[in-house]
Amino acid sequence: MKNEKLYIYFDSAQLEQDESLKKNILSLDMETEFINVDENQNDLELVNGLIEKSENSLPILRIGEHKIRAVLYNPNIELLQKIFSDSSANIDLPQPTIYSTTWCGDCRQLKFWMDSQKITYDEILIEDSEELKEQIVRWSGGRRVIPTVDYESIGRLFNPGITLFQKLYKTT
Repeated sequence: MKNEKLYIYFDSAQLEQDESLKKNILSLDMETEFINVDENQNDLELVNGLIEKSENSLPILRIGEHKIRAVLYNPNIELLQKIFSDSSANIDLPQPTIYSTTWCGDCRQLKFWMDSQKITYDEILIEDSEELKEQIVRWSGGRRVIPTVDYESIGRLFNPGITLFQKLYKTT
């Protein structure tokens, strides 16, 4: 994800309060765009589709320009450093939920890796549910992408690859 563009969505009330987050994100030396959702209804609608949960407030960080790779709620700098650098910071992650299908090779590979590392997760199969398929499309900004990994209080990852999980869970 190092080469992906970052989008930080905020509202006018948060602009000054999130100045430290802004400085920390800029320190990652990534291409970054800060977007005030109060200024554009389309941006607000996009963010509402990405989160779909009233308890997840702004700021929201989106990773990826054309293909959304991740959406993070109230991102903290330790997690961002873990994702974008070789930080050895220990991050406590909640148990993930993996949205997958039985026929998806990337899903099988991710679940095999998680099992081999003894990382517990919940799995939700989406192949027989149009509602779940459409939910994934809303979350990902218009794509039906699996595996989708949901960390309830942190955010979602869209077909993230094993390398990112090795960084998040400190394995090689």
